[in-house]
Amino acid sequence: MGRPADFPWFYMDSEISKGEGSQEAHFSHMFYLQHEPSERIPIVAPILTQLHPCTFWRIKANLQTRTARREFITHFHVDMEFLPEHKLNFWTTSIFHVNTNNGYTEFEDGTRVESVANRMVTFPSTMKYRNTSCSDSKTRITINFNYFDIDYNEEEY
Repeated sequence: MGRPADFPWFYMDSEISKGEGSQEAHFSHMFYLQHEPSERIPIVAPILTQLHPCTFWRIKANLQTRTARREFITHFHVDMEFLPEHKLNFWTTSIFHVNTNNGYTEFEDGTRVESVANRMVTFPSTMKYRNTSCSDSKTRITINFNYFDIDYNEEEY
């Protein structure tokens, strides 16, 4: 992906949740949203060949800056909260960790996935998760993939 300074990041004024210990701002880049790819989509092409999706809803990179101490910055959530659960069951989420740092992704059951460069965690889109900031690196960069990865009967969907 190159150095963060060489990549078009866009300032986002708020995170998923504001609250005690929350960080209100982050940077993002939308590689893909509802059939609209960015010109930078080739950057994630090697990852796409590993996922084998039927279709994507969104591919979004997130950059969080270092905080004085590691804190939770989001509440537990799913990425496609607008979908009813019976439809969300057909979707998959993958989070690719671009760089190594002391941040992590945590699931409601307490499972933690440490931010290690080139590590990806894949899970059903119905699983709620949250992210932390980092305190040992200038940035924490992740790429979220939300995709349909199974054959389905359109009448059921």
